[in-house]
Amino acid sequence: MQIEKALAIAFACKRFHYYIYSRQVVSESDHKSLEVIFAKSLNKCPAKFQRIRLMLQPYDIRMQYKERTISS
Repeated sequence: MQIEKALAIAFACKRFHYYIYSRQVVSESDHKSLEVIFAKSLNKCPAKFQRIRLMLQPYDIRMQYKERTISS
């Protein structure tokens, strides 16, 4: 589950490269552990996330946890 959300962030960054390159981007996710993984140094992440984070190095991305709201 975590890897799919990280891949979705990487896909969005590649797709909107023209708009977000050289700007700080805040990515909100309802997955708390994803925020923790992105806060770790690159060499302390699992190998799958290292590859994704290497793809995301040109971008200034800040992960932020946002609780899921349930609407009726």
